[in-house]
Amino acid sequence: MALRQGLLRQKARDGGRGLHLLPLLAALGLEARGPERGAPLPPELPDRGLRERHSDRGLHRQQGALPQGDRRDLHGPGQHLPLRRWGGLPAGDGLHHGQGRQGRRGLSGGGLPAGLPLLSAGRPGGLPLGLFHEGDLEEGLSLTERGTKGKVFFRRLEELFRPRSVAVVGASDDFGKLGYHVMKSLLEGDFGGRVYPVNPRAREIWGLRAYPSVGELPEGVDLAVVAIPAPLVPEVIEACGRKGVKGVVLITAGFREVEDPRGEELHRKVSEIASRWALPIIGPNTFGFVNRTVGVNASFTPEFSLIRPGGIALVSQSGGFCHLSGFMAIEEGVGLSKLVGIGNRLNVDFPEMVRLLAQDPEARVIALYIEGMERPRELVEAAQELRGQKPILAYKAGRSEKGDSASRFHTGALAGDYRIWRGALRQAGILEVQSAEELLDAAKALEALPPLEGPRIAVLSSQAGPGLIAADKVEAEGLRLARFSASTQRRIDELLPPLAMRTNPVDMGPAWYNPRAILGILEAVLEDEATDGVLFLNMFASANLKLATEVRDYLKGRETLSKPVIGCFSAPLGLWEEVQEVDQRKGFVILPTPERAARAMGDLWCWHRVKRRWPKGG
Repeated sequence: MALRQGLLRQKARDGGRGLHLLPLLAALGLEARGPERGAPLPPELPDRGLRERHSDRGLHRQQGALPQGDRRDLHGPGQHLPLRRWGGLPAGDGLHHGQGRQGRRGLSGGGLPAGLPLLSAGRPGGLPLGLFHEGDLEEGLSLTERGTKGKVFFRRLEELFRPRSVAVVGASDDFGKLGYHVMKSLLEGDFGGRVYPVNPRAREIWGLRAYPSVGELPEGVDLAVVAIPAPLVPEVIEACGRKGVKGVVLITAGFREVEDPRGEELHRKVSEIASRWALPIIGPNTFGFVNRTVGVNASFTPEFSLIRPGGIALVSQSGGFCHLSGFMAIEEGVGLSKLVGIGNRLNVDFPEMVRLLAQDPEARVIALYIEGMERPRELVEAAQELRGQKPILAYKAGRSEKGDSASRFHTGALAGDYRIWRGALRQAGILEVQSAEELLDAAKALEALPPLEGPRIAVLSSQAGPGLIAADKVEAEGLRLARFSASTQRRIDELLPPLAMRTNPVDMGPAWYNPRAILGILEAVLEDEATDGVLFLNMFASANLKLATEVRDYLKGRETLSKPVIGCFSAPLGLWEEVQEVDQRKGFVILPTPERAARAMGDLWCWHRVKRRWPKGG
């Protein structure tokens, strides 16, 4: 059997008769829930054929024909199927319990022949589906997250981050409402698409016509940002599905994270509705997201439109961490492609985001802030699929007992023993960092710089003290100071006056206002085969801007730059902002302290060792 363009052709027994599967595909997918009676089906069809394969993991066979007249919630022509299980779902799998007597609802026949049984699985991350004919097993067809509904879901998830039109449900002119700030983010940022306020109590919001409900919106709305009381959310999500909205940002809190049965029930309802419509939801309990590549700020933080576009995609469970890191990025000139708060992770979690960003050419580095999750193995698998082709960094919170408990309460996440998490991150090839500061520094270095191929580092400093601090930190990071070749040492000796410390770390202070000498020393150590990377430190504020520009221009002028150079420029407010404006994307990264510069170099070395685990070419 092969699935192409929504049609399953059985090559044996029936002479190639076609089974139109769009209703079945809408019903059996990532979370194995189907549309209810009369609900319109998603229009998308798979792009490429899926080949048959058997699977022996987590399968629960279901076989036999539905008695005549027993249609339950089913509709459509033909005789339909019961969904009796052999065995149960895995313990703790809350996605598939309590959904009718047979565990599935609303399968649409759509022309299925009588007596066709099914084989389904209980893995929430990827559900194998086998098709039988007249009681005999033909082949197993895997409909995983890469399969049929998965293709619809991930296509919509990709479109969610590139909307051409956005509806704001709960839009407001009242500064005290989140809907006010979402409107401000969209209208005063760089978004060039249509914005539709939705509020039944207003005719006009922010000078735009307001719509009383989602159902009365024009056709073709790509994204809905929802900021309304939690009890109203299920009805709005259902309306979004019926309207054909591609994705939702659910800012509203008050779901699973509140440890209240009512919150759990709301979470279950919204999850069921979203699954039925293959509707990706960012959140709930999120600040939203920013996509600087296309100028979309779908959040309640208008200031995030100031983030410089770049190649780092940052995904966080915590909206507060998004604000911490987002404002740090603005202050330090770090360029982001996306900043995403996934919140309570209703159906978009870290595995989904990693797989999405793996295919995103704008995301050259993936940075994660993790408190906890229910599917860590899938994160490991998603990261391993990249095979070192794109760096993934993670800052794991909730390491202590108190922190673990707070993480569970904050986003309803399963945190767990930090030692287990640390091992899982290593297994996945994810580079773990120890602070928000390091997460941004390491991502910035990995995005902008060539790889560090070895541990030998040259430290060039305007003064001896910062150079010694950097030298200590270099060794603490598992690196070592380079021992210059004799020819390199002679070149340095010729360029420095007698009083300078000429061995590594090099004190260039006496020559600091002599650009020819400074750039000559930098060139000498870069050309030395005994050097793998350079830390370039300048503590003279009045010389910072001119020197940073000269170093940048020199590095740009080199035909090839195969070694990373990290600068450390200390300057007061006012001058520091000008230093940050120096283009740092051509092999030169600037950080404010010797310790941070050396730590970022250490992260480059750690990533080099991670990449060595994978064969060249992936």
